[in-house]
Amino acid sequence: MGAGTNCESTNCPLIEGACCYHDGSCSIIIEGSPCEGVYLGPDSTCEQCLQVTGACCLPDGSCQRRLDIDCRQGYWMGPDTYCDALDYCYWDPVIEFSLDVGSDTELSDPCTTGNEGFDPGDIYLSQSSPVTQPGRDGFRDDEQIFGVDPYPNAPDPCVPPATSVPVGEGSGLDYVNYFDLDAHDILDTPIMFYITLDPGPTEPISEYEVYSTNTIFSARFLAVSFDDDCPAGWPDGDVPVTTQSKTGIIYGSAVEKDEVIGITLKTNQPWPYSIAAAYPVADEITVHQSLLPDPCTEDANNDDVDSLDIVGAPNVEQFWLFSVDHEASADLDPGNIYLAESPGTPTLIIDKAIHLGLVDDPQTAEVLEDADIDAFEFVWLQPGYPDDLLPCPAF
Repeated sequence: MGAGTNCESTNCPLIEGACCYHDGSCSIIIEGSPCEGVYLGPDSTCEQCLQVTGACCLPDGSCQRRLDIDCRQGYWMGPDTYCDALDYCYWDPVIEFSLDVGSDTELSDPCTTGNEGFDPGDIYLSQSSPVTQPGRDGFRDDEQIFGVDPYPNAPDPCVPPATSVPVGEGSGLDYVNYFDLDAHDILDTPIMFYITLDPGPTEPISEYEVYSTNTIFSARFLAVSFDDDCPAGWPDGDVPVTTQSKTGIIYGSAVEKDEVIGITLKTNQPWPYSIAAAYPVADEITVHQSLLPDPCTEDANNDDVDSLDIVGAPNVEQFWLFSVDHEASADLDPGNIYLAESPGTPTLIIDKAIHLGLVDDPQTAEVLEDADIDAFEFVWLQPGYPDDLLPCPAF
């Protein structure tokens, strides 16, 4: 209010903004007042609520106009879209996945049986055509990352495949000569514009700064897959077809349906959330028809789903963020998250020290060199209280 002013003699102007209710109505409220909907921020207007609501295509094929946050069980078509103006209203979620090095149907299977065809650096769709020897590239090819297709590289007509990882040979020095995708998240919004490599503190990102996204959701429902081998590494012969998981479980049988597991988190409490429930989602054959035969109790038939994402429309999302396996890194840092942008020049987006705090010694900020981001997902977190609808980003 200017130099020499004081609060006792000054009438501070009230800060107001639009509160968009879930039924589509709106009111102007004083900032800080309860909003049983979405508060759009200071000086916002009710006209802006119309831009936030959009057509929500539901699993039963119907369509309703909703806020993005009210369309979590459907597919939000974007802000200011209308059901009666859509040419189509789709809801066709699919699993995008990659396989770990040394899986039964991956090119590096040391127990060659003629079914090796998956490239561990590519992303495949669960509903795609069969993958058989000599194999084929995935829906997203790691050549998009590097400009060339690193080993292992499908199709590979040799038996055993000539580009495979030499399981049981070599050492950790050979990890940079191969590429295995460890985790990925496909986004339809340029999240990198909101994240800086400046090590200083940054403000939380509002969900409605990027409200048109159909690919970043709340953290309530997650889908995960677990490693089917142990930490020793492929030079020691430790891969999914030769070694059970650390828990001694072989994941992915038709009986247990635990190749992909669903987890529900208790998001009605402050972060970090605890697990409310875990349940089976898919066996190997549900993930893809070529992940035959069922592993049951045989390690030799075991396929390990490595990278995993579930998307509503695989041809729409355009920003491919990924991390790499430390056992096949192609000389990228397995503790960072990159963007597959221009072939040959992956862009660093999430730095393990700056954004994740992965350091050996907090006093010296010495970087943790052996960090490996095995899985990640961009989600919205509710800071502080369950009814706080201005989320923060997390990954």
